[in-house]
Amino acid sequence: MAERGELPLLACENLRAGWGETEVLNGVGFDLNAGETIAILGRNGVGKTTLLSTIMGRARFRGGSVRFDGVALGNRSIEARSRSGIGLVPQEREIFRSLTVEENLRIAGRSRAEGIDQVYDLFPRLAERRRNMGGHLSGGEQQMLAIARALMAEPKLLMLDEPMEGLAPVIVEMLIAAINKIRDERRIAILLVEQHVSIALSLAHRAVVLDHGTIVYDNGRDRDPDHDQIEQLIALRHAA
Repeated sequence: MAERGELPLLACENLRAGWGETEVLNGVGFDLNAGETIAILGRNGVGKTTLLSTIMGRARFRGGSVRFDGVALGNRSIEARSRSGIGLVPQEREIFRSLTVEENLRIAGRSRAEGIDQVYDLFPRLAERRRNMGGHLSGGEQQMLAIARALMAEPKLLMLDEPMEGLAPVIVEMLIAAINKIRDERRIAILLVEQHVSIALSLAHRAVVLDHGTIVYDNGRDRDPDHDQIEQLIALRHAA
């Protein structure tokens, strides 16, 4: 829970959502404070991506509530949610492959030089590649660009959907350092979907495990996440 007198930045209560007529999330509830990181864990197909998509307004909202910065989101558009301070980096990254790195950044948000300088400071490799086309970047560089694009809009909440997937260990270490810096220096809240429990727990204050669209584990704020318990829980649910 948020500290006394402070509302959580994000609050989901009895959230139900899905795609078309299929309900994927069934009664999900948690809250997230400014500057806090929650890892969303679980095997494939349990609703992790759908949760982020619902908060962003991409999935079909079917019931419950999502409040952001004290305001009920209801059926607000993706654009309205983005303007309110929610940013999403999807698995597909969604960069413009035919534009340069710098053009990608300029159309993503602030055009002021200081905004671009800040993301170049966070990701020096992007500064080196600023005139390269997005489609010519490596997978790791494209992920850096996707995160940098989201940051250009100055979000209060940054949602990352499996940002480490398929990347070399050296790039993973760079992204871990960057995500920690984003949270600690900018006090941006982060929702992180990640397959690797060890990576997720190196970044997160809390861990939430989803199964069949419901939360089956949440360590809360009074104790640290239990790595072994989480691994065992995911393995058991996968075997069931």
